[in-house]
Amino acid sequence: MHTGGRDADDSWLEGDVVPMRGGGDTGFLPEVERVMEVLDSDHAWFHWWRSVSKAPVLDLAIFLLRTPQSLASVEANIYAGCDERVVRGRRRHLVRMHVDSDELSALEPDERRLLALPTVLDGISRVTTHLKIVGVPPPVPPAAQPAPLPPGVLRRRRLKELLD
Repeated sequence: MHTGGRDADDSWLEGDVVPMRGGGDTGFLPEVERVMEVLDSDHAWFHWWRSVSKAPVLDLAIFLLRTPQSLASVEANIYAGCDERVVRGRRRHLVRMHVDSDELSALEPDERRLLALPTVLDGISRVTTHLKIVGVPPPVPPAAQPAPLPPGVLRRRRLKELLD
């Protein structure tokens, strides 16, 4: 991890979550930001990215919406531009991906946090696959792992499964 101040040149991972639909803003969005900050400040990930890409920045744009297949045709046209797209640029690689808000809405806020790390890692995996970037990323630092679910959430989840 970085200690002390950070220069702009030390940053390799940027991005945000665009909540075009409700459902994930509690729990999911802040956790995505936290995970990205941890990976961005980790020396091993920084050196890995610099070794596999000439673009200084990987930009993950995560749109939170219903899948276009579940939308009416008019809405589908509005959100069609939010499907996954990987772009190679001179200064950055952009991965535009979407997360289904209906799936997040079915979860409790504490459970939504658990999807943040896999979502960010999926975006990193997509850019390396689509752009044929060769190199195995380092292990995920322990600080990026989500906190375990509280016992109350686990009990509510078990009760909900029993009632369904």
